[in-house]
Amino acid sequence: MRPDPETIRSLVAFLEQEGLEELSYEADGVSVRVRKEPSPVLSPPAVQVVRQVKPVPPPEPKPVAPLPAGTERATRGQDLLSPMAGIFYRSSSPGAEPFVKVGDLIDTGQTVGLVEAMKTFNEVAAESAGRVIDFYVQDGHSVQKGQPILAVEPLEGEI
Repeated sequence: MRPDPETIRSLVAFLEQEGLEELSYEADGVSVRVRKEPSPVLSPPAVQVVRQVKPVPPPEPKPVAPLPAGTERATRGQDLLSPMAGIFYRSSSPGAEPFVKVGDLIDTGQTVGLVEAMKTFNEVAAESAGRVIDFYVQDGHSVQKGQPILAVEPLEGEI
């Protein structure tokens, strides 16, 4: 399978725009590496296409990490679990207000944090309405898929 020429053009343009020396891209079993060759003469970056002969199996899922020592789960409420492994952030950027704080009322689907995985920020949405009663993961700390992030106390009449 050959990469799309437009994809290669986009990668070369991105390499030039960002001032990078080398860039690797992989999709659909095709790897593309774009590298700027040092040369006194201006020339386009070299492009190397590599076919992946054998697919790499996904890594084994890691067990859910235990809570840090001295941290106890809330005795009431429901745990909101991390949808993936990565770094958990309570706000959209450093210095910004957190999405939610302990004591805040939240709605189903409301963003309560972000998990960064492979340089992509993924929203963590509340699965039910309620009041945030505890955070199990500190801002900027790693989290595993399925690990509890925070506890939500359902509102009266909510289950």
